[in-house]
Amino acid sequence: MSALLAEATRLVAMFQDKEKSIKDAVAAAVSAVPAMSKVYYVNAITGDDAAGTGDKLKPFKTVAKAVNTIPYGGGGYVRLFGHEHVIESLIFVASKNLTITVAEGETVMPTLRNICVQANGADGAGNQDNSTTGFMLDSSTVVLGSIRIRTANYSKPESTTNNVYTGFFRRYDRPMGMIHVTGCEIELGDTALTRHTINGQTGIVSLYLNKISRVGPVVKNTPLIETAGSPIIFAAQSNTLPAGAKWSGDYLTGVVFDSNGATRSVVTNVNLV
Repeated sequence: MSALLAEATRLVAMFQDKEKSIKDAVAAAVSAVPAMSKVYYVNAITGDDAAGTGDKLKPFKTVAKAVNTIPYGGGGYVRLFGHEHVIESLIFVASKNLTITVAEGETVMPTLRNICVQANGADGAGNQDNSTTGFMLDSSTVVLGSIRIRTANYSKPESTTNNVYTGFFRRYDRPMGMIHVTGCEIELGDTALTRHTINGQTGIVSLYLNKISRVGPVVKNTPLIETAGSPIIFAAQSNTLPAGAKWSGDYLTGVVFDSNGATRSVVTNVNLV
């Protein structure tokens, strides 16, 4: 009997040791997985992309650093301090879910703007001038909330041909994803907020409670959304446009209609006829 008890005790102890090692291994594996949801702060004046951690007390300097630090397939918030934030280069956003908004406690609405640059090479039509920085989306969702958005002015106002790669947002060679803008002031320079003008991948644009105006020094009728017949899903509600402005052919261009006047390229809750 004593031998049986001793063997039972040994087996229990071995099981407990194995159980502990398994739990430790699982805990170590879980702790090694990066957090998929992040919150990063950006201060274009005092932030530091090299030494900053993205915390409120040690913010990054650029929006690009914050967006690029969020892991592939993850998401989170990029919170801006209340001054101007310039997008100096193209930010590639793939399979991420982002919200870019004002930092808590800020009393001044931050401005996020892109700039016009010389294109690296000619596009398919041989045009090289007036490309822009901004966001290139691939299967992602980007929400902009409670900020001022300022799109780029032309860097070469005299140019009569422009590179197709302009726009605050534009698609990659896969489905673009969704852009939702809420509670923002959208100031259109010479270039559009978003362009869906290449191939047929669908994008989604949603606008709610925004004030939209045109301030471009060269292009006085800049569209908010350019489609050139490419398919999009477009939703808009409670936005403020200048007096006399309309969506179809004005702030939303390139819509394709059938012979009966129904839209073929845009699914929308807005009357475009």
